[in-house]
Amino acid sequence: MPSRGLPEVPRGAICDWYQRKYGQRFDPEGEAVVTLGGRRASRTLAGDRRPRGRGPLAGSLLSDTSLRRDHSPGGTPVPVSTGPGRDAYAEIEARWGARPSKPRGLIVNFPHNPTSAVTDVAFYDKVVALAKREEMWVISDLAYADLMHDGRQAPSIFQVRPRATSPSRCSRVFEELFDARWRVGFCVGNRELVGALTSIKGYLDYGMFRAHAARGGTALASCDADVVANRERYRIGPVCW
Repeated sequence: MPSRGLPEVPRGAICDWYQRKYGQRFDPEGEAVVTLGGRRASRTLAGDRRPRGRGPLAGSLLSDTSLRRDHSPGGTPVPVSTGPGRDAYAEIEARWGARPSKPRGLIVNFPHNPTSAVTDVAFYDKVVALAKREEMWVISDLAYADLMHDGRQAPSIFQVRPRATSPSRCSRVFEELFDARWRVGFCVGNRELVGALTSIKGYLDYGMFRAHAARGGTALASCDADVVANRERYRIGPVCW
């Protein structure tokens, strides 16, 4: 299916990136798909997995515009307060107790846009335990994984042991490489969720221009030094386009 991207570049490149960064192995044939931006992937997945009337417990990573776009088909997103100094999991549990109906899934985003809040693997341990307890899926948006400024590596939900069977993680390249306009994204993880997204994409788009996809694969495979340079540029001060 052309819309899921070529197996070698960039689906193979994102799987190699996970192995290099996190020591995690994924099958490019069934556990990775190329998307037209990471946020579009998360919105599409949320809509597909949502029975009418049952919305995801969505982190405040979604802007007001994203929440409106993510309203169909029939679900109601539940925003969760997120920010530096807040206990991210406690906020999720608080909203869980006040939910209008049982959420079908959870969307989390750390490092967080726009508040810059960060978390750790212990947070994901609790999230995965909650997902198993409540039989729901988790989408982790790790678009800003390479923008940590304190020398630490942003944690991945797949670092939870044993590797969680329900989550998928949506990520993007070129934001870290200083050019968000190309909208090259990926969804990696649970075969059922990746397969559902791949099927929906077959009706919504025919994939991206191959040169753009190749740029994404090249960025993942060969541009770690550029990521470091751009991260320092972000750390020093505002970026002027």
